[in-house]
Amino acid sequence: MDIHCILLTLLLLPTTLLGQHVLPSANHIFEDSLVGRVDILIDGDDLNYILADENQESNEEFPATFIYTFNDSVDTLEQVGFRLRGNTSRKSGKQSFKVSFNSFKSGQKYKGLEKLNLNGEHNDPTVSRAKIGWQIMADLNVPAARTNHVALYINNEYRGLYLNVEHIDEEFIKLRFDDANGNLYKCLWPADLTYLGSNPDLYKVDNWGRRTYELKTNTLADDYTDLINFLDIVNNTPLQDLTCELEPIFDIQNYLKLVAADVFMGNWDGHIFNKNNFYLYNDPCTGTFTMIPFDLDNILGIDWFGIDWADAHLNNWQNSLNGDRPLFERLMLIPTYRRQVEEHLEQLRLSWLESDYKTELYALRDKLSPYRIDDVYAEVDYNFTLNDFSNNFTHGLTDHVKQGLIEYLDNKLKSIEDKQDLLTSLSVEVVEYLVIPLIDSTRVDITTVFGKADTELAFNYNIEGGSWDQLILEPMTTNNYTVQFPNEPSNGQVMSWYILSNNGFGGISRFPECGDLNTYLGARPTPHLVINEIVASNTDGQQDEYGEYEDWIEVYNAGEVSIELNGLFLTDDNEELDKWKLPHISLSPGDYLTVYADNDTDQGDNHTNFKLNKDGEFLALVDSKDNYYAIIDSVSFPPLSEEEAYSRLPNGIGPFQTLTYQTFGRNNEESASTQMEVFSSVNCYPNPTSDRLTINSTSLGSYQLLDSNGSILSSAIMQIGLTQIDLSKYPSGIYLLATYPSSGNPSIEKIVIN
Repeated sequence: MDIHCILLTLLLLPTTLLGQHVLPSANHIFEDSLVGRVDILIDGDDLNYILADENQESNEEFPATFIYTFNDSVDTLEQVGFRLRGNTSRKSGKQSFKVSFNSFKSGQKYKGLEKLNLNGEHNDPTVSRAKIGWQIMADLNVPAARTNHVALYINNEYRGLYLNVEHIDEEFIKLRFDDANGNLYKCLWPADLTYLGSNPDLYKVDNWGRRTYELKTNTLADDYTDLINFLDIVNNTPLQDLTCELEPIFDIQNYLKLVAADVFMGNWDGHIFNKNNFYLYNDPCTGTFTMIPFDLDNILGIDWFGIDWADAHLNNWQNSLNGDRPLFERLMLIPTYRRQVEEHLEQLRLSWLESDYKTELYALRDKLSPYRIDDVYAEVDYNFTLNDFSNNFTHGLTDHVKQGLIEYLDNKLKSIEDKQDLLTSLSVEVVEYLVIPLIDSTRVDITTVFGKADTELAFNYNIEGGSWDQLILEPMTTNNYTVQFPNEPSNGQVMSWYILSNNGFGGISRFPECGDLNTYLGARPTPHLVINEIVASNTDGQQDEYGEYEDWIEVYNAGEVSIELNGLFLTDDNEELDKWKLPHISLSPGDYLTVYADNDTDQGDNHTNFKLNKDGEFLALVDSKDNYYAIIDSVSFPPLSEEEAYSRLPNGIGPFQTLTYQTFGRNNEESASTQMEVFSSVNCYPNPTSDRLTINSTSLGSYQLLDSNGSILSSAIMQIGLTQIDLSKYPSGIYLLATYPSSGNPSIEKIVIN
């Protein structure tokens, strides 16, 4: 395991194990205070091909223009991919669509996204159930897609009220996990998670033209070893050993929340009932699988089986006539886990009772009503009228929506309350812990999600492998405790710990049940990162990947080990230290990261959300939230003229000086003449990249692509202007690009392939 993964694991292990996933902010594209508008402009023949009955199963994309209007803001992206999406919805009158921003323009993103799903929700008269379902998942801290409602127009024809749903892909993972380079499996029917043997080919069998367990990342390696190991443990470990074997490789806490959400929502089309519609992601930093739900369109009273899902509970949830569900069945045989699901259901019941959910649903109905009036496509499949849309918020209809939204919720809340005797039938007190890092290295605060007022908790710990001590947790409120250490530990030390709870029912439980958890005390050592060079008025120097002259900031690793930049920040505001998050990459010793300060994050992960002031300002490199946003390096630079750089001399360690030349991504001690020759000769972009590299040269020449050992992988002629290199066949890693222009000096540049 890489050193940065070890550090992250030690620091984040408590919250990682407990399923505390961050829901990113809604940002512009998912803001739901209003209904946004999406326009798709596409060639008429291409649209006819997409909508033709004989092409309903096709995933062929066609170029289109995407326009997003929200309030007074209008954004336009050319050359996006447009196609049908979904399963049964492909044959519906109100079809669903996928927008891919980078299909025809490599690297193009919108608000950091590569794809969007525009779902017609043709099964749901209210067009609202999935939206509510995703919010329930988010409230439980399950990794959840962001959503909002939009009015969809295709070639200026109103296609109706749609739900805009975040696509689950690498970009989704980057925003929610420690490391985005792991295996992501899309699991569709009949994904029952049974163990089929050690042969990987047994898990790659196609169903309906796709794999049941379809690897969506690292497809070149196509390595299913981690999934097979996970399923082997789930299915073949003796029940008495399952907790200790499964906890290190599976986010059980997250799964138990997902189970509770499925039961609460009546999600029969998910993992438990229909063996369908979920992802599994294996975070390589923690070695832990996490289950991620998707397609929440058959919930909250939608039924095709004659089952009253509002009254369905854990005892009668699984469809026993439709095969095994080893993960669900076996975990529900473990009293601690079953009790946690019951507690989550009770917490959901209480939170909904305490909310004014009826008023909120009426407000949602009123917000959407104007966009439903002219939605003629909503009436094609099941003859859902405008009255049906309005009435189904309260009352059931016929066919598959026999319960209205409020009717379903009322019945579900009553059903959970009636079954609360299950909570007292188990003698084990269940406590889920969220550990907050030490404050001033003297105490740790603990929130118990399920803790009761009479629960006694004992905190057992040792520091740096020393002797074990025990402290009784002092309750601050019913669900909040604190541990005050008698002696102040030193910053940077590792504390191992576990908690014992006694609920007075005669049962004592241990968390975690197996092994111990590790937490850093106080802040980690500050990484050897510096701000190395600043250009605040770039008009004719380095171009970005779009050919634009933007101001830029260079960060340099002056240490002796690689540094993981995930969770670190750059800011020009000492009141907002977490203003812009650095890209999720590892920076090798002596290596540079240069980002463009152009206030245009849509252009990629190396474009900040602020600009530099050429008249001078404050700039800081900031540590992570876990290290209390400590400032790693800062500078207040003076006014800078056009093309001037403010650079450290000697490189990486010296004081800042104003220079008349720029050294983009290079040692600051290079001469001005050498640097200008490099500018006038060759540059390449984007870097880092994923599938394509563009060389921009002012003269003919040649290039060689080499691996990190110096072996030549490919070579070709370099044209005047733009030469593109296809990198899609190469695995992620560091490469070298050697260019030999006919005029100008040869150069070698490090290329990072994500």
